[in-house]
Amino acid sequence: MIVRYKNDGTYVPYALSGGVLSFNNGALTVDLPAQARDWPVQLDISENQDGALVLGPARRYVAQVGIPARITAIEKGPADAFGFPQLKKVTAPTDTAQVVLTLWALEV
Repeated sequence: MIVRYKNDGTYVPYALSGGVLSFNNGALTVDLPAQARDWPVQLDISENQDGALVLGPARRYVAQVGIPARITAIEKGPADAFGFPQLKKVTAPTDTAQVVLTLWALEV
């Protein structure tokens, strides 16, 4: 995972385990493969007025997660009754090394 820091200060704790990115010791988790689409996805992580982490805009930004577009391929399968190969769309696993995590300081 590529980590970028927007400003100086302390940041929300995060951990990446497989394809799951968690913030603040599991207060908010993001299943990266489940959020991936056929186009790049940007997820905003914010802190609301109660200090809870939420997905989407709130009182202040905490992080932004950039998930690259899914990579798909067409594979040929066995031939059908007419001799034509059956085609199957195959999606590659989400490459977490390409995910970009941008962090904003909690307090400046």
